[in-house]
Amino acid sequence: MDERDPMSPGLNEFAGRAERPDSRPSTTEDRQRDDESRREYARRYREANKDKIADYRRRYKTERREHYLKLHREQSARAAERRRQAAQRSQRKHHYYVEHRDAILPKHRERARAYIERKMTEDPVAFRAHRAELARQWRARNQDRLSDQARERRRADPEKYREAARRYRADNPDKVKAANRRYYEANRDKVLAANRQWKEREQRRRDAGLPPRRIHKINTAERRANRDASDAFFTGAWSNERLAALRDERVTKAEINALRRDNERARAIAYAAEHPEMIDRLRRADQPRAAQLARQKAEEARMDDIARRVNDQLRTHPRTQRPDPAAPHQALNNPQLEGPRR
Repeated sequence: MDERDPMSPGLNEFAGRAERPDSRPSTTEDRQRDDESRREYARRYREANKDKIADYRRRYKTERREHYLKLHREQSARAAERRRQAAQRSQRKHHYYVEHRDAILPKHRERARAYIERKMTEDPVAFRAHRAELARQWRARNQDRLSDQARERRRADPEKYREAARRYRADNPDKVKAANRRYYEANRDKVLAANRQWKEREQRRRDAGLPPRRIHKINTAERRANRDASDAFFTGAWSNERLAALRDERVTKAEINALRRDNERARAIAYAAEHPEMIDRLRRADQPRAAQLARQKAEEARMDDIARRVNDQLRTHPRTQRPDPAAPHQALNNPQLEGPRR
């Protein structure tokens, strides 16, 4: 049985219609109906013979592999030739524009002006909306380029933009607050994470005994000057004169100790300013100690008085008068000549 038997009824029917002139469709509706029935039959045949069609296509591609590869190479060569010709045309257009720029630009401007006038006359609202949409799309495609240009402008004259920002904040406090509030609501997790990071860093600095971190911003010129000075210091040649100058600048141990005491004092002052409740706590903690010291001094004075009275009762020689520290120096007596004293 022939492989085309499943399709023979439909094919014979279509062939019979093609052979009989009087059976051809006479109207457009008949032709459309005939095309629909033909497509429907082909769809049913493909669904009923998927494996058969797939096997046929594999055998066909295997037998005609070289033919397909040749077609692919020819198609690739034609595409490469089209790209080469397009690049040549683009290059010729560019060279022509560069050579005749002064004559081309006025014509382009005149055509653009006429186009804008015509569109504004026809529908100005729609044309403005169209141009605004085109501008928005261009900014979206060139966001990195615009950001780089704005950054370069700020670096070229940072004080100008700082002054403009200060004036805007002073003239529009409500808008600035609203913008900050919107930013906080849109980036709440990010802001809270940054706050936690800052608090943890400051807590580590306080635990290590360091003062609060204070950073001031510098402009681009100062940053470049600092970088150049650092590079010159660390990468420069170390001559004997430079080494001698560095040795002369060495600090002494007394200066280091003084600096350490000043740092400790500054840390204590900063900690007391941030924790005023700690001062009251230390004062309350010192009260029992002060009372204990007072009781200890009173007890020592009482014991000294008792010892003095006992010594006076057992003394066999008069009490020796101790020299006044403020009086002139006197020669010490020899205890071996005078004997021991009590």
